[in-house]
Amino acid sequence: MDLVELVGLIDSGQHGVPFDVKVEGDELSRLANDRLTGLASDVSVEITAEQVVVGAKARVVSMTMDLLLKGKPVLEDGRLRFDIASLDLNNRPAPGFMSSQIANAINEKLDPAELPVTFSRLVLREGWIEAAGETR
Repeated sequence: MDLVELVGLIDSGQHGVPFDVKVEGDELSRLANDRLTGLASDVSVEITAEQVVVGAKARVVSMTMDLLLKGKPVLEDGRLRFDIASLDLNNRPAPGFMSSQIANAINEKLDPAELPVTFSRLVLREGWIEAAGETR
């Protein structure tokens, strides 16, 4: 299964369907650019075996800022969270409170009650993420 098939499955509302997907950074970039309209543009996602790097033009209040986020998705006891290693805005490190706020906002969206899937496996590889689970 690829990301487009998984998104179609989720959008169709089918519950309890197992999935095993390999998602490349380019696929995540396209999905983010399609789904984050109004919040961010020019989203790019690079995946290494150690981290995920997200670049974008993000709309913050009434300004557009260059955003560079580095971190790692972690699956622990069935719960997905994103650990931010660094956050830069307009090529400068963001203040700690801002990194914390963004981390909290991301992790609220990753709350199992908010996600349309449950994960049983998540592994970073060079260039892609492998994920398995089932739709909710």
